[in-house]
Amino acid sequence: MVKFFSEAESDTVKADKQRLRQSELLLTQLYRNESRSLVRMPHVPGAKLLLNISVLAIILFTGTLFYKFNSFIMLREDVYTKAGNLQSAIQRRTDLFGNLINLTLNHAVLEHSIFSGTAKLRSELMEKSRLPEVIANELAKNEPLKTGTGKKGEPLPSDWNKALESLLAGSGDLQSSLGRLLAVVEQYPTVQSAQTYHKMMTSLVDMEDLIATRRVEYQQSLREYNVEISKYPWSLLAEWTSFGRMQYFTASNSETSGAPIISPDLYKRLLPLESVEAEKQVEKVEKGAE
Repeated sequence: MVKFFSEAESDTVKADKQRLRQSELLLTQLYRNESRSLVRMPHVPGAKLLLNISVLAIILFTGTLFYKFNSFIMLREDVYTKAGNLQSAIQRRTDLFGNLINLTLNHAVLEHSIFSGTAKLRSELMEKSRLPEVIANELAKNEPLKTGTGKKGEPLPSDWNKALESLLAGSGDLQSSLGRLLAVVEQYPTVQSAQTYHKMMTSLVDMEDLIATRRVEYQQSLREYNVEISKYPWSLLAEWTSFGRMQYFTASNSETSGAPIISPDLYKRLLPLESVEAEKQVEKVEKGAE
C-alpha cells in the first residue's frame, strides 16, 4: 500500500514539473515574439542612402563651423596687426618730428653764424684798409675765394695780387684781419639751408603719407572683419563665440589723429639776439599795460 502511494505521488510531481517547463517555454516564445514585433521596422526604400547623406551633412556642417571660426580668428588678428602698424607709424612721427625740426634749425643757425662771421671779417678788412674800388666790390660780393683763383676757377686779375701784397706788407692788425678772412674763406663750407628745409618738408610729408596708408589698411581690414561676423547665419556663431564688432577709426580720435604743429616759437632761435631781446621787452610792456 505504501509503495502504491509513493509511486502515485512521484507521478504527480513529474506531471507538475512537465507542466511548469511547458509554461516556461510558452512564456519565452511569447516574449521573443513581442520583442521581434517591437524592433522590426517597415522597409523603407533608400533608407541606407538617406542615412549616409545625413551623416555626411553633419560632417560638412561641423567642418564649416570650424572653418568659419578659424576665419574669424584670422580676420581679428589681421585687424590687430593693422592697428599695431598704424600705432607704429604714429609713434615714428612723434619720435622723428622734433629731431627733424631741431636738425634743420641747427643747420640754419650754423649757416647764419658762418655768413655773419664772414661778413664781419669783410667789413673789418674794408674799414681798416683803402682798397681799390674794384677789389672792394669783389670782397663785398658773397662769393667763396680760393688762393690764386677767382670765380669759377678763373685766374685773379693782376690788381688782386698787387693789392694783397700791399695789404700783407701793411700794419699788423690789417694783416691779422686779412689772414682771418682768408682762413674763413678757404674753409668755407657749402651750406644750403633751402635744401635742408626741402628735405625736412619731404620727410614730414612722407611720414603723414605713411600714416594715411596705415589708416586705409586698418579700415579695410576692419571692414572685412565686421562684414564677416555680421552675415547671417554666421552672426549667430560669432555671438556664440564672443566675436564682437569693432569701431572704425574716426578723425576725432585724438590718440592717433593729433599731428604735431610747427609753431613760430620754434624759429625764434634763428632771430638775432637783439631781435629776441627786443621782442621780450615788447612782451613785458604789453603785460605791464594789461
